Amino acid sequence: MKIRSKLTLKFTGIVALVLLIFSIAVFYLSEINRYNVFEDRLEERALNTARMYLEVDEIDERLLKILRRNHLKSLPSEFVRIYDKNYNPVFLDDTINYPLDKNWLSKIQEEGSLSYEDGIRQIVGVFYSDNQGDFFIVASAIDWYGHKKLKNLEVVLTVGYFISLIIVYFLGQIFAREALKPIQKVVSQVQKISASSLHLRVDEGNGKDEISDLAITFNTMFTRIETAFDLQKTFVSNASHELRTPLTTITGEISVALMKDRTVEEYKEILKSSLEEAKELTKLINDLLELAQTGIDTNSVLMGNLDLSETIRKATDEVLRRNPDAALCLNMAKTYPNGPVVFGNEKLLLTCFLNIIGNALKFSEGKEVVIDFSFNDHEASIAITDKGFGISEEELKNIFVPFYRAERSGSLQGHGIGLPLTKKIVNIHRGRIEVQSIPDRGTTFNIFFPVLFI
Repeated sequence: MKIRSKLTLKFTGIVALVLLIFSIAVFYLSEINRYNVFEDRLEERALNTARMYLEVDEIDERLLKILRRNHLKSLPSEFVRIYDKNYNPVFLDDTINYPLDKNWLSKIQEEGSLSYEDGIRQIVGVFYSDNQGDFFIVASAIDWYGHKKLKNLEVVLTVGYFISLIIVYFLGQIFAREALKPIQKVVSQVQKISASSLHLRVDEGNGKDEISDLAITFNTMFTRIETAFDLQKTFVSNASHELRTPLTTITGEISVALMKDRTVEEYKEILKSSLEEAKELTKLINDLLELAQTGIDTNSVLMGNLDLSETIRKATDEVLRRNPDAALCLNMAKTYPNGPVVFGNEKLLLTCFLNIIGNALKFSEGKEVVIDFSFNDHEASIAITDKGFGISEEELKNIFVPFYRAERSGSLQGHGIGLPLTKKIVNIHRGRIEVQSIPDRGTTFNIFFPVLFI
């Protein structure tokens, strides 16, 4: 079912419920009012009869009946009775012989006046006291006029209710169409945006209502998609360039080697150069694969509890194994007897630390690189500080963009993949990475990981 139909039905249902409650309330209050008005009328006729019969000595029962018939408009099926304190009738203007319960008559003296309904007949009893004694006056009749008015009201309310529902349903259709028109406009604009037109945006309207919020959300999403597409294009372009460079070098060296006969030493030199380019190409491909894998499905990464201090030691040992002359200083906190346990993947964490430490050594130009490792009950911190040429504030914004390289790093070996890969690894481990750098003085990378326990 479409939202338009749902809105119409809900709107009609709510109005139907309100109208039903209103109609029932009107009918119920009208019935109460009819009953009270007719009760007052019967009570007044009962008292008038009692006053004339009991207080005016010249009027007897026969004369009172004549006066009532000639001067009072009779009510349908009416009777008036006067009883003494012993429940004996002293006056009867009655042609229907309606039976009365003495228990009910006895309650009249206690309450002062009582009334009840027997079907459509209404009976009123009043206690009356004067110098002749105590009396009970009972008046009864059928309110045909009041019941007829109620019946007419019931018909009017019923017919009006269903007519109102029909009107409300069609008004609801119009209301729903108008309410959804801005959404239909947004949908129409979104449908026009394709992969080749991601620069288009949805009209955000006045920017103050929910439709504007929806349009703004779509525009934010399209901006992210457009950025992702641009990054993908840039990534493919840069990857192609980075892969083509060593391949071109290898191809050129082999082509030059085949142009003429050379000595064994020359062939060895050419093969050695080609091997270095091939190793660099292999490293680049491996880095690209790791970067792609960490971005595709982080849930597939095998994670477990591991001692982060041991992983740091393994990383520094590996760096020193590859480069025994590296000026590396590791400072480990001694606050706790055991190292912090984190939830992670040791291979990825080793890659993360090797990338940062390797970059620090590469840009330090032989100066010492300091690794400060500390932790508490909640968080572990690894600060890697070099004394290289630093990174400018403008370049800091882009160091985690794939294939980006700082201007002053152009002469140094690298492809701009290590830092983006490192950031993704840190994110997978629910950590964070911060960078502070002062040009010509050095750079510090601070990496933080949540600690499970110590």
